[in-house]
Amino acid sequence: MDVIRKLIEEQNKDLLNIIAEDFFPDMKKEQEDFIYKYHKKNFSYMKKVIKDIKPMNEKRLKKLLK
Repeated sequence: MDVIRKLIEEQNKDLLNIIAEDFFPDMKKEQEDFIYKYHKKNFSYMKKVIKDIKPMNEKRLKKLLK
């Protein structure tokens, strides 16, 4: 499980680097601040969902199809 967390953390950081380069071209300080602000370790693990959401989705789809 730790391997998956590391992979997700690296992917998140890569994604933030790409976003920072798009939003702040030629501004290294702002890019670093952006990455520091949004790169958190708590976002690099997955929680198991126990709740069954199928009935809720079926209800939503029926409303949309009306």
